[in-house]
Amino acid sequence: MVKKMIPLALSKDILKRLAIIANARTYSLTWIQRAQILIALNKGEPIDQIQIQLKCSRSTIYRLKNKAITLRATQPIPIQLPATGEQRRLYSIALNLAVGRLLNDRARSGRQPRLLLEDQETILLKLAGNELQKASRF
Repeated sequence: MVKKMIPLALSKDILKRLAIIANARTYSLTWIQRAQILIALNKGEPIDQIQIQLKCSRSTIYRLKNKAITLRATQPIPIQLPATGEQRRLYSIALNLAVGRLLNDRARSGRQPRLLLEDQETILLKLAGNELQKASRF
């Protein structure tokens, strides 16, 4: 008996970005496959079916699912759709960083980056939030 999985409940904006990556030919094969896995998991498809469709191992699917849950990617980015061009640009950058966190490989040993992706995303979200507050005052 095939059991249907509980969907990840990814936000609509993140799903749009994943769909673009999944259908593109300019991204790496691992990113495309990971995007397809996340989209299938979001639909609630069983892992057996995803494994057969995408020809990947169960451990790959489980690792990506756990990564999405631990990175809190299942919660939408806490910003309303921005009104001005600058706010939209910051929102778009924050979305790209969130999707990048999902699709990138784990960090390897070696020199650490000066500003981690999580810190970059937090800074951009705060900037976009401040811009929204300034715009709502007028």
